[in-house]
Parts: sequence; C-alpha cells; structure tokens
Amino acid sequence: MISYEQFERVQEIFDPKHATRPQKDPYQFILRGMITCKECGHAIITEKHTKKLKDGTKKEFRYCHCCGKNLDKKCKYHSVYVPEGELIEQIKNELGKYTIDEDFYKIALEALAEEDEIEVSRQNEKIGQINKQIADKKKQLDSLRRSAYRGLITDEAFILSEQESLEKDISHLESKLNEVKTVASNWREVALDVFMFARYAKEDFDSDDWERKRLVIKQLGADLKLSGRTIEFTPVKYLIPIAESQECLKAKKEAARTASQQMKKDLKEDLISSCLSTSAWSRRQIAHA
Repeated sequence: MISYEQFERVQEIFDPKHATRPQKDPYQFILRGMITCKECGHAIITEKHTKKLKDGTKKEFRYCHCCGKNLDKKCKYHSVYVPEGELIEQIKNELGKYTIDEDFYKIALEALAEEDEIEVSRQNEKIGQINKQIADKKKQLDSLRRSAYRGLITDEAFILSEQESLEKDISHLESKLNEVKTVASNWREVALDVFMFARYAKEDFDSDDWERKRLVIKQLGADLKLSGRTIEFTPVKYLIPIAESQECLKAKKEAARTASQQMKKDLKEDLISSCLSTSAWSRRQIAHA
C-alpha cells in the first residue's frame, strides 16, 4: 500500500530512535525478480540455512524454492529446495553455448564488416524494387481516378472496389518498405551486440560485480522458469545462430589450427553463411527488435 521509504518515515515520526537502529543488510539474490516457478508462476526466493559442523563451527547455506502456493492447487515444487550455487552453475553452462574466444571474436568482426557491405547492397536492391511497385500501384490508382473523372468508367461499385484494393496494396508495400529499411539500418548493430555478448558475457558473469551479473542474465533471456531443480531458458532469438554454429565452427578451427590463414578464411565463410546470412538474421525479425 505504501513504499518502503514512506514506511520508514512514519516509523521515524512515531519512534525517533528508529532511524538509528542498525538495519540488517538484505541478501542480494542474483536471480531476484528474474525467475519464476514453471508450475505455478510464483517467484523463486532464497532462504538461508545454518548448519553446525562437527568442529563446532557454523556454515551458511542458501537454497532457492518456489515462494507460494496456488489457492486452487498446491505447487508440486514448493518444497523442492535447490542450492543457489546449483542454479548459478546452470546459468554458466547456458552461457557456454554462446561464448566465443578472442580469436573467434576478431574473425567475427571482420566477417561482419564484409557481410555488411553485401547486406547493404541487398537491402538497397529490395528497397528499389518495392519503390517501383509502389510507384506502379500509385500510377494505376491515378489512372483509375482520371478515368472515373472523365466518365470513361461509370460503375461506382467497381471504382470503389478497385480504389480500395489499390490503396490496400500501396499501404502494404509501404509497410514492407519501412520494414526493409529498418532491417538495413539495424542489421549490423544487432549482429555486433550479439558478438559482443558472446565474447564478454561469461567474463562479466564471473566477475564480482552484482549488477553486471544481473545484466548478463537479462541479456541472455528474461523469461527464466524453474522446473523443479532445472532452469528452463528461453534465449534471445539473435543468440540462436551462435549456438547452432558453435560446434561446426569449433571443429573447423581445431582442424585448421596449423594453417592460420586458411582457418581465418574458412571461419569467415562459415560465419557469413551460418551466423550472418540473411536467412539466419532476417528470419528472426530484426526489424521488430
């Protein structure tokens, strides 16, 4: 009903000593607000458990589990407690599917620059074709209106039907033109972001920076579901070509280890055909990113 700040202010008014009370530091759960239970949709929370060891010392353990129960049906995963470290390892394993090394990254940037020239030319050709189609439709519409004005066509129902059809075609072509233009302008930016993520995301997640870790998870895919003890990932669609081509490209790199120039040439060609081709990226609707 009220914010935490408002609550604290009210407590301070009622009890001036409240502000000087030691505040317990909240535990920073790395997946807080980013993962839900697949069974019931409730949030996944973490709890601290303390265990007394044989030598008399105490050790803290943190476990994750579904926080709630459905009023109509009890969640079967509510009592399933998963060590937080286990979920972190699952995220690291998932990141490994999209991780590339420095050599691979440099080759990817070179391939991206080459493919960008080809893609720009391809998109410009498409833009020219669509502009011509729009011009033809507008010419037909103008001709229809002139004929109706001059009395050469007197059937009003036919005129209205043809006019509606032509206007609809023009509207569709203009939408298609805007989409192609968006793809042409966004294509390289999207591809570059993907390769940047593939190169540095795992390093960022292994760092001690809590916010960087959470940013990596968001970029990997915000829709995370915990099914019992297993996280189900829905990766960002633009990462899929990286994962699909990983094994093939790694094998080619290993086979060509002794022939660096040939390796670079082969890897570039494979990158262009598998990761950077129009079929791999436009099909994933870059225009609607």
